[in-house]
Amino acid sequence: MKNFLLIILLISTKSFCQSALVKFNESNRPKDSGEIVDVSILQLLCNPEKYDGKLIMVKGFIKIEFEGTAIYFHKEDCENHISQNSIWLNISKETYHSLKSECSDKYGSVIGTFKADQKGHFGGFGGEIISINGIFPNDYYAKD
Repeated sequence: MKNFLLIILLISTKSFCQSALVKFNESNRPKDSGEIVDVSILQLLCNPEKYDGKLIMVKGFIKIEFEGTAIYFHKEDCENHISQNSIWLNISKETYHSLKSECSDKYGSVIGTFKADQKGHFGGFGGEIISINGIFPNDYYAKD
């Protein structure tokens, strides 16, 4: 009985910890969003107007921190505070701490709407992703 309760506790704890990762599926797809455009950070930085207002998926190095939540082209860009090589991630205060423990300092993917004219904290980033539908570290699916 003790082992059974321990297993139930572990399963519910794992589910709770992952709850901040917004899983992307058809039920939470933004209305009239069209298809997801798989785009690189370089494409976003070089041609921001082409992707403005579009639902995108971008891969890179994710950093969740106070006044610096972004997805970077490389880990080294993050470590050297080269915010021009990153896209600001507009996440809510409610999910900040959970996302930090699950996603920060990892390579992964972000799905959301790109805004070329919004540049994040103090305008120091190469754009902004709003209405985020998913943030997934590369090891997310390996956890099951």
